Amino acid sequence: AHVRVPQLLEALRRDDGVVALQYVLGDRSVVFAYRQAAHFAEPDRPLRLDGLDSADRYLDPDSGTTHSGAVLLAHGLRLGLPTGDFASAVVRLERIPR
Repeated sequence: AHVRVPQLLEALRRDDGVVALQYVLGDRSVVFAYRQAAHFAEPDRPLRLDGLDSADRYLDPDSGTTHSGAVLLAHGLRLGLPTGDFASAVVRLERIPR
């Protein structure tokens, strides 16, 4: 059997304490984000993604929200991390067929 392994595109640690990993496999992407300690004076910043097509739209099947590939690449994805310390989120994205 042939096993398809997702490609790790981004592994980053930002100055606001967020650590994120983005994996992409074909038309799907998943982002794992974690924040150890909240910075209460700072609003959550969007996380710029990579490896997506700017001309496509992407669906978050868990929330039903659709996103522009161009916006995800240039401005980023709002992670919606819960308030407080030790917050985490997983966001799945699926390319919407044209």
